[in-house]
Amino acid sequence: MLLAHLLNKAEIIDANTELKASKLELVDSTKGKLSKNIARVKEQADNVKPADTGKPVDKKSIKGKHSNFFAGFRRLPPSPFSDYD
Repeated sequence: MLLAHLLNKAEIIDANTELKASKLELVDSTKGKLSKNIARVKEQADNVKPADTGKPVDKKSIKGKHSNFFAGFRRLPPSPFSDYD
């Protein structure tokens, strides 16, 4: 009985070490893929150039586009529960 218990425990420990080793391999392969992706994204970001139209930015025109933001929203009808407030 004790021998069977010890053998079972040894099998569990062996399985745990195999699982840990496979996890480490997975982490190593993931790190390699991530570092390649990060390098690719950094390279793409370095190649991005700002758009140059040659005209100065008119802040009034930008402000005018966003000043009417809430004009498209309708007011909600009064709540039927407003008497209970």
